[in-house]
Amino acid sequence: MSKTKVPDSPFSSILNFRDVGQTINQLTGTNILREGRLFRSARPDDASSEDKKNLVDTYGITNILDLRSKTEHISQAQKHAARIPSSAAAPQTNDDTAEPLKIPGIRFRASTLMETKLVKPDVFLPSPPLTHPPPPHFSPNSHLTWPLSLTPKEESHLPNHLPTPNSHILTLFLLGYRTPAIRILATEVMSPRGLTGLGLDTLTHSHTPLFQVLHTLSLPTSYPLLIHCTQGKDRTGLVVLLALLLCNCPPAAIVADYVASEGALVAEREERLKEMMGIGLGEEFAGCPEGFVESVVGFLEEGWGGVRGYLEGIGVDGEMMEGVRGNLMVGEGRAER
Repeated sequence: MSKTKVPDSPFSSILNFRDVGQTINQLTGTNILREGRLFRSARPDDASSEDKKNLVDTYGITNILDLRSKTEHISQAQKHAARIPSSAAAPQTNDDTAEPLKIPGIRFRASTLMETKLVKPDVFLPSPPLTHPPPPHFSPNSHLTWPLSLTPKEESHLPNHLPTPNSHILTLFLLGYRTPAIRILATEVMSPRGLTGLGLDTLTHSHTPLFQVLHTLSLPTSYPLLIHCTQGKDRTGLVVLLALLLCNCPPAAIVADYVASEGALVAEREERLKEMMGIGLGEEFAGCPEGFVESVVGFLEEGWGGVRGYLEGIGVDGEMMEGVRGNLMVGEGRAER
């Protein structure tokens, strides 16, 4: 593999931005992926007017796939002075809460990978059945401690009729108290699992949103496409990893693309740390854990014989897989030097 480093973000106000095809091609010294098709970044919520314009005019991006949760959208929208209540049981969709964060001229799609699945895997659409049973693995619900306790500040935000010592996390969600619920989830589930464990949990429990993401990647009308979450490294990294595996990209290049996010996020590390610590997550969540890509690849190989077996198991058929490959790969999947 080439020793060429991952290109720096061309934007001043959008961190961790890169053209996935260009990055892999430079890392491998080949022309295996089409450039100008798939981009990745951290959240572009605070992008300057110039950077927003360049997303459209310079890079031609027509679609954004946002992998963040409704809670994250509410938090960011409030920072932008949007009139979205944080603790009312309002029936907003994820798309509604993200409305203030959208960029003119770009179509917006939202697909939450983790939040609802970790709370209650069957809250929304049932996941397509796996054709191969997954290996014995972690069940998020079994790791939640009942009864749950809240901080005095969190208790002060709850209605008087809610018995806080025995409040279940799902009750908090249904009542609209998302921040206290997320703090419990982060402290009791996410932190003990770590980023690698959460990545494997997402593969195990979030079949429906992952199916929807792959469906989006299979459509020619989705491109040029920018995928992002909050930092653009974990959920985004997992989705990009699956796509790159499907395109037969060299593992070393996939690893290099993943770990590049750590250096690309240094400028806002302190701010992100404050946000994460505010919901009970530690400093390790700001980085890219060593062995993440290798663990995901091993997990897919062990449980399903590889990425194709896994994708088939969650309902992604051969036509969709070839659609993804056709949208992202040069020619018919042959690397050109």
